[in-house]
Amino acid sequence: MKAGTPTPAVLFISFARVPAHADLVTLQREHGKRRADELGLRLVHEIVEMGASAVASKNRFAIQALCNYLDDHPNVRHVVFPHIGRVARTRRDYKVIQEQLKKRSVVIVTADGLLSGDDDPQRKLFDHVLLSLAEQDTPNHRRSRSSRRTL
Repeated sequence: MKAGTPTPAVLFISFARVPAHADLVTLQREHGKRRADELGLRLVHEIVEMGASAVASKNRFAIQALCNYLDDHPNVRHVVFPHIGRVARTRRDYKVIQEQLKKRSVVIVTADGLLSGDDDPQRKLFDHVLLSLAEQDTPNHRRSRSSRRTL
């Protein structure tokens, strides 16, 4: 990806809750910029999502705003998220979001070093494992685990 002119990308900053300190937004921004630089991407737009759970994609208006931006800017081919758990917290929602981006020829990049969107079997397996770990930390999963313990 590094050859020639940098590829335009969107930085998607995301928090499940409004952060207590503004420096957390700055930290996500810096990590996203660093990852974009490593991959030869040029950040041309930023979307900030606060107070939206990544558990249910249907309630994430920032994802729709992202798709609208990508429709208006078809030259953008990458979206940088802070980590895979902020793309989605369930495999079902991840697949929905990934398909929305894939039909726009857009690849998901995470600031922690992951690159998704290709059809490499190892990449798919790695995504699956990471999403499984992200699912382990959702409120519904924690409730279901605690209810099992009481039986």
